[in-house]
Amino acid sequence: MNLKAYNRYFLIGCCLYWLAIIGFSSVGPDQQWYLFLISLLLIFSTAAHLWFFAQYSRFHPIVEVEVLFTKVAAFGGLTLFSALLPRLFGFSNLGPYSWLNYAIVYIIINYFLYALVIFRKLIYLKRTNAVIRQWQTFMTVLFITSLGNILGFKLPEILLNILLIAGILIWLPLLIRIKWIALLEANDKWPNLLFTLVISLINIGLFGLLRTMDVPFLNTHSPVNIFATLVIFAVTSYSVLSLLTIIFYMPLSSVIEEQKSEIQSFQEISKLLQNKEGSENTLKQLFSVCYNNTFSSSGWLVYNSNGKGEIQHTNNITSKEIQLISDRINLGELLQIETKDLYYNFPDLEAKKIVMNGEMPFQSLLVLPIYTADSELKGAICLLKNFTFGFDADMVNLTRSYIDQARLAFENDRLIKQTIEDARYKEEIEIATKVQQLLMPKEFPANEYCEIAAFNKTAKDVGGDYYDYSVSDDYRMSIVIGDVSGKGAAAAFHMAQMRGIFQSLMQLCLPPDNFLVMANQTISRCLEKNQFITLLYVAFDFAFQNFTYSRGGHCPLLYYNAETDTVSYLQGEGLGLGIIRNNSYTKFVEATEYPLHENDILLLYTDGLVEGRKPDSNEQFGYERLKFCLEAYKDMSAKEITDAVYKKFINFTEDNDTLDDTAIMVVKIKKGI
Repeated sequence: MNLKAYNRYFLIGCCLYWLAIIGFSSVGPDQQWYLFLISLLLIFSTAAHLWFFAQYSRFHPIVEVEVLFTKVAAFGGLTLFSALLPRLFGFSNLGPYSWLNYAIVYIIINYFLYALVIFRKLIYLKRTNAVIRQWQTFMTVLFITSLGNILGFKLPEILLNILLIAGILIWLPLLIRIKWIALLEANDKWPNLLFTLVISLINIGLFGLLRTMDVPFLNTHSPVNIFATLVIFAVTSYSVLSLLTIIFYMPLSSVIEEQKSEIQSFQEISKLLQNKEGSENTLKQLFSVCYNNTFSSSGWLVYNSNGKGEIQHTNNITSKEIQLISDRINLGELLQIETKDLYYNFPDLEAKKIVMNGEMPFQSLLVLPIYTADSELKGAICLLKNFTFGFDADMVNLTRSYIDQARLAFENDRLIKQTIEDARYKEEIEIATKVQQLLMPKEFPANEYCEIAAFNKTAKDVGGDYYDYSVSDDYRMSIVIGDVSGKGAAAAFHMAQMRGIFQSLMQLCLPPDNFLVMANQTISRCLEKNQFITLLYVAFDFAFQNFTYSRGGHCPLLYYNAETDTVSYLQGEGLGLGIIRNNSYTKFVEATEYPLHENDILLLYTDGLVEGRKPDSNEQFGYERLKFCLEAYKDMSAKEITDAVYKKFINFTEDNDTLDDTAIMVVKIKKGI
């Protein structure tokens, strides 16, 4: 059945209802059959209209928040105007059996039904099976209350109260589903704030109007009243909560926009890995990214060409001012120190006599030397602000992360020039090996709550297995392990792209499922259509003694629970990154939380470990054998477990050439957590 057929039946139902009201308005109020027919028609009409609006919503799958609010506001404004129109013409004291009263109730109730179904689109955003069941249960309660007056059947008052309370309790979990607010762009905040305000005022006005109307079936103990109360409560509460949430969310929107800008900047830096442009142009792009994300007032870029520092790019500063500052801080001597992790922060230029009182407006300076992996100076970025202590630790770490990423671009460029005369195979191996060495962490942070060890072996000289970590604060840490589809240099090159993306997202402390969703959005723009990445992300919160993980198509997490002394695989739903490249990916990920105990062990690995085979029998190492290993080695340290598992693997496969890359990562919880 198409939408035209639904519209036809909807119009027929409307006409029958209005004709019935006009015809029955001439019958006396003492006629009980009159009240019965009117109640029956209203019940039928509300149920039919609710069904129609649901079908209308299905045929118009619009999820743009502003468009949805526009429709509700327009319908509500028209309804409020129509309801007030009789009063504007002096018809304010209508009798309880006036057809005009029934007509006003009819359009008001149908507006609230329409708004309820439209709001379902927002509630269903990133929905789960539990949300769908809650909505269906709420609709069932509405259906029961709408049938309360059929054939003169009167529900007991206690049952009506139970239905009312049950409906409200069922609605509350749906009420707080306002995830769409986090997806609003900065420019969308104010329009949607205005729309929710208008809709809330319209809802309150229509509710107040209904309370003043003298209609028999809207008395306190009527099932129709319970039906109307639940519908009005649902629509009004959702619009008001949306309004309040947008108001409280707006102060945080600027911070979120900054985080999005930082992620975009990491994407821009990651693209430099693929560019074949010269170092000078790469430095200019890097300067622009650092300048914008530190909100600098002025700055300049020094490009070191053939050992000569040349000023290539400036913002809001003169050559004379650059020369004065460079001489007073001995910039040339500073840049001769070949330490690629070095930076120079001058928080108060006047205190250091670098800027005299009133000479220049600058008060703080940050100098960022840029070296390649072999300590070759490529240039320096100098950033200025017009107030003291302008560059805090977060800004410094952010700019150094950008420079670390850009260093890969320089290394990539250098390797391409170096190997262009060699054979293609040698060129591929050298580039990928250098990139991969820069990416894989050599050491893990010292932590009083856990110890971490990892091991990686590639099937060829380079591979696509990847693991990393991020420490948010003293109590929160996250780890990730992944596997790029394919082998060799191509997989290693894609792994190099992923490092910046994952590191930037890990700094945001996102829930694991949101981490996978945002990573999938970014990776979909970087990888070819035939490429994908499997991923396992684990976030530890030692303050609350738990960990949460999400699985993106990767091997299941092997977990030893010290409290129950059991080893098991934690499966979890999930799909590889880059397989689905649209918003529907959110349906395929989930986050699962587990408590942490003393001596708990988490073993993360890639499929090369369980798929390793015996040369003679072709038997796989397998999941069960890996599980038995952890059961046997659970009393060892993380490093000992890693070495023991890999030794067992080597003995099983007789140290033959593996078919796939192999990575192992072990986290063991220390005593005293």
